[in-house]
Amino acid sequence: MTGRIVDLSQRVHGRLRTYPGIPPPQVTAFLTHEQSRERYQGQCELLFSQVSIVAGVGTYLDSPFHRDPALPDHASLALERLVDLPIVLVDLRRRRGRAIDPAALGSGDRTGAALVLRTGMDASWETDAYWSEGPFLTADAADLLVRSRIALLGVDFLNVDDTTDPRRPVHTALLRAGIPIVENLTNLGQLTPTGSRLHAPTVPIEGAASFPIRAYAMVPA
Repeated sequence: MTGRIVDLSQRVHGRLRTYPGIPPPQVTAFLTHEQSRERYQGQCELLFSQVSIVAGVGTYLDSPFHRDPALPDHASLALERLVDLPIVLVDLRRRRGRAIDPAALGSGDRTGAALVLRTGMDASWETDAYWSEGPFLTADAADLLVRSRIALLGVDFLNVDDTTDPRRPVHTALLRAGIPIVENLTNLGQLTPTGSRLHAPTVPIEGAASFPIRAYAMVPA
């Protein structure tokens, strides 16, 4: 399609303020530019990066393996569930309270679509409010999305579940239904009401339940 690309991902770096209890990423060099000069007799210069990261930082995707060891991980998720998905954008910036119930999600045919929830919470990224005041979906809302047969759920806030509820019913319902979840999206205000398409491919790491991704959208001209 013709149009423009909108980057929907938060940047990951060593100074990133992460959720309390999760260490920030460590981005170092296994081989520096300076060290490479000697190794390659001064004929070329290169850098081999080394990254240590807890998976749930930045903009990341939860695979069904996150909830059930018998379900697909990042290496085995079908790309058809992750790329070139029609976006159904739901604007929730005027919501009341933190809980997002079924009525707030609207209706219509969402089969095979990426349902993307815009709350505006990304404006508070790396602040205390982002960790403690963000919205979440109710269990009934999750049941509605499973019945709607969406391909993927994307949100611009911390967690689709209420972090005070150890049951995590939304993750459980969606992931067991094979619906990946992308959290911490940003720049959703640049999407068009209709016609945008989501691309959220994973790095094919076997055994990875969650991992950062470079999500982006193709937006029609």
